[in-house]
Amino acid sequence: MKKVSIGRFFVLAALFSCFSGLVHPITPILFKSLNFPDYVYGVVFASMSLGMFLFSPFWGELGDRIGHSKSFAIALPAYAISQLAFGASTTPLMAIISRFFSGITGGGAQVAVLAYIINATSVDNRGRILAYYAALDSVSKALGFFIGGMIGTISIRAVFMLQGALLFTGAIFSLLFVKDPDVDNSIYVSSSSLNPFGIFSEMKYIMSKTLLIFLSSVIFSTLATTVYDTAYNYYINSELNLLSSYNGIIKAITGITGLIANFTVNIYIADKTDMRKSIVVIFILCGVFAILAPFMPTVKLFFAGGIMFYLVNTIYIPIQQAIIMTDFNNASSGSMSGILNSVRSVGMIFGSLLEGVLFTISSILPFVASSLFFLISAMISYIYIKEITKVKKVYN
Repeated sequence: MKKVSIGRFFVLAALFSCFSGLVHPITPILFKSLNFPDYVYGVVFASMSLGMFLFSPFWGELGDRIGHSKSFAIALPAYAISQLAFGASTTPLMAIISRFFSGITGGGAQVAVLAYIINATSVDNRGRILAYYAALDSVSKALGFFIGGMIGTISIRAVFMLQGALLFTGAIFSLLFVKDPDVDNSIYVSSSSLNPFGIFSEMKYIMSKTLLIFLSSVIFSTLATTVYDTAYNYYINSELNLLSSYNGIIKAITGITGLIANFTVNIYIADKTDMRKSIVVIFILCGVFAILAPFMPTVKLFFAGGIMFYLVNTIYIPIQQAIIMTDFNNASSGSMSGILNSVRSVGMIFGSLLEGVLFTISSILPFVASSLFFLISAMISYIYIKEITKVKKVYN
């Protein structure tokens, strides 16, 4: 019944992406109904990202010890409970605390997914498989966003209840039907700790100048995406005064375009180009499209600008995942997945907080800032190309 299967785990990953996205389109509506100040939206997101940052390396280490399908099965019901608490929040403090725990547990599921895929693939097909996963993830998130937005127009509480039930179901599926690949992590596990904070001190043995440069581009690109995404969702409700169903519809459309992009552009990039050079171009395009949305004269053009941004934006994440897992192999898949997820969380933390401040000043500023951060990511990625080329010449 249980077996090592990328296909089965792809189903699990898709379900998680769909279920975790159910409450996103209704969160601004929930906060407005509770009369929360505008800044709470950003603070709550930052709280979730902080939990993800602090505990992602822990989940990577745990998965290396017990198997990433098992750590996934632990994370999902814990995430469900955290989300139910979030849905029951009546004060900003309750929302902030519950989302912190959602970040801890949801981050664990994300780390498990990436680590499992890495363990079940080879260097030769990894870029292509990650592109497939990105395509599936894109459409699954969009589907969850769409379903949540539609149900949210009827009952916000029903969305949280549905999410909790489906997450528990996903955990059971993982335990019953998925087996981990046979990977020898003993060399890493024997010298590592499960202390969430002790793990950070152990990262010094993995870090290098080249890796730090790469992770800097990850931080800025995630910062840019978070600022844009948070502002875009809030702009629809607060500036355009549209229902949560519109958030769901736009995400559904971008999910379809993201699916197409990952099955075409990303596969081509993985098979035919140097991914390190391609990501520079992708970041520049993201920067161009990020600044357009608030300057669109009509609602239809605003949505069109958003679709173009998300189309390009979905491409860079699987490229980053493939680069870090190909260029840096001095640690286990769990460790590298945890580090990548933790670093991305840094961008999410500061992105959500910065978006809240900028949006309060002007609804246009977050989009300008996002564009700038993407261009910085492009410059850092160019520097990374020069650095990794030098390193490879030394070892070759």
